[in-house]
Amino acid sequence: MLAGQGFAEVYNLKGGIKAWNGHTAVGPREMGMWHLPADASIVDMLALAYAMEAGLGELYRQIGADLHDEPAVALIDRLAKMEEGHKRKVFNLYRKLDPEAADLEDADEPGGIVEGGFTTKMFLQENRAVMETVEGILTVAMMLEVQAMDLYMRYAQRATVREGRHVLHDLAEEEKSHLKDLGKLMDGIA
Repeated sequence: MLAGQGFAEVYNLKGGIKAWNGHTAVGPREMGMWHLPADASIVDMLALAYAMEAGLGELYRQIGADLHDEPAVALIDRLAKMEEGHKRKVFNLYRKLDPEAADLEDADEPGGIVEGGFTTKMFLQENRAVMETVEGILTVAMMLEVQAMDLYMRYAQRATVREGRHVLHDLAEEEKSHLKDLGKLMDGIA
């Protein structure tokens, strides 16, 4: 799936998953998909995307408050600003599609979720210790962008409204762009 999304280097492990001796993905395929029904409106999809961007920005701010390493703090600040930019793009599309819709800032966020469909609390419990170094932060940020891209693509497959599929594919492309930016940052520290 990643090779089809324009990633230049994708490796296939000979023998498939049965040959892998490392970490594997966990959780059901439906992970994160309980937030929207298949017949959700485009506006509802964008409201969820906005909430996830806001949630990830807040997650970064929470992690940054506990860091003492200046390069890690600077990176967290940069990542939070990236999410603010993506949040603005989602909001502008939301307003374009429905100028009369409620302001997203006033909307209830579904459980404090972050990109990929995780709750902030659940994600911090599992990953806070990893996010203490620049490399750890980038690794987790890349994981979240891949999770978000995957989640949008899975929602797009399930969407019953054609325009909704297009919006979700566009959101997945935005996440792919973030992932490429993070890859460049990772290359810079390698």
